[in-house]
Amino acid sequence: KRAMLLARLASWTSEKSWVRPLEQWGNKSSIPKKKGERDLPLVSRSDLVHADPDDALRALVIYLLEIYEPPKFFRQTFWFSGDSLPVSSRNQRIAYRFSQAYIAIGAGKANVRNSLNAQGLTVTKKCASLISSDEIFQKYNDIHPLRLLRYAQVEALGGKEWLAQAVATSKLCDFFATDERFIAQDALKWLVTNAPDFEDNPGFASTALEFFNEMRRSDHLFSCSGRTVKKVAKAMEAYTASTISFDDVIDEPFLPNPRGLRPMLVRDASLDKVISVSVPYDDLRNGGHGPYKLGPGTGRLDSKNRVLRVEEILSLQRLIYEGLQLDNCLEDRQSSQIKYLTRARQRASSFWSFTLQAQDDDDHSSKNKSKPTHILLLEVWHLAGENIVRQAEGPRPRTLPSPEAWYYMIKWCEQNNVDWTTWDIYSRLDAIYPCDPL
Repeated sequence: KRAMLLARLASWTSEKSWVRPLEQWGNKSSIPKKKGERDLPLVSRSDLVHADPDDALRALVIYLLEIYEPPKFFRQTFWFSGDSLPVSSRNQRIAYRFSQAYIAIGAGKANVRNSLNAQGLTVTKKCASLISSDEIFQKYNDIHPLRLLRYAQVEALGGKEWLAQAVATSKLCDFFATDERFIAQDALKWLVTNAPDFEDNPGFASTALEFFNEMRRSDHLFSCSGRTVKKVAKAMEAYTASTISFDDVIDEPFLPNPRGLRPMLVRDASLDKVISVSVPYDDLRNGGHGPYKLGPGTGRLDSKNRVLRVEEILSLQRLIYEGLQLDNCLEDRQSSQIKYLTRARQRASSFWSFTLQAQDDDDHSSKNKSKPTHILLLEVWHLAGENIVRQAEGPRPRTLPSPEAWYYMIKWCEQNNVDWTTWDIYSRLDAIYPCDPL
């Protein structure tokens, strides 16, 4: 961690952002002190020689970046690594944003609220007051900066401690939301307002927050306003069933795609009229089916109790799980896993899971809910100025997308300005396997 802190100081700050010259550190007599400045620890060379290395590094950060003492909330920013080393790209980004706010506060260039808002977060006066007083830091005894912010946001809205704790377990404390203003002013406000209706089920809060974030990513006009707990619980069913967690497995999270491509949730995946869909290679010339009919009376996309979800795959284990569901090379071929992992790390590719799930309007019990059917894995390449489909595969042995998957793949691509015509089959096809209705 010491090497990490020094690397962050070198790359996340500049000499212009230092409030004191580095060459004078350790020379107490030559360090000027202005009125109102904080006292500095370990400013003499003799103190530094006998100091614990971690204490010396903390003193260096204070010397370089603090004229005024910031809230304890920010003090661990440069040390923050998350749960393990090496530090994930998500945690690096969390540490970076909060460190930039810390630099502005320590130098006296911005207050807590303005410094955090400048980093794309949404902090009200009351929330900033809770952070500034160190009340949140002391109450929850946590050093995770984004979790501490969520605690403060909930309490600033009038939420109780149990709700703040529930929100802190959500994935929205592992990464920044695409729209932080929506989270702070709409989603969290809805949770606080409706908390009495699910106080006996705190887990509902964290799942609902993740669901709201997914819906906002899907539709930038989505709002929680006017929705009852019952309606939200119903809408969450397909989302919850198709969301896979790997809490007990070592995993590597991915950053969301860099182009703003959105997920999609279609609560009624049926079609209201018959259409014809042709899947490449699945034609009469190759011994395949030829054009498929979809819609009313065809047995394909004619049932109104089907939910389609297009979810961005945001971790290595989730990508491997998708390979398991489709029985493809991602399931157990390490070379393929490394290849896709490299592209995800570089954000050169993003991966998308298409699922279909039946839902019974007359029976809301979880034990009678069917599992989602994984129908397509899509890889999108993010090239200079464009996004193109690189791979689109359905379950083996067919591998070719089903007509249902092909239809919704095109629909999703058109909504996100992704060129699907670049797709070609990369797996070997010994035969064109028939495709039963999904």
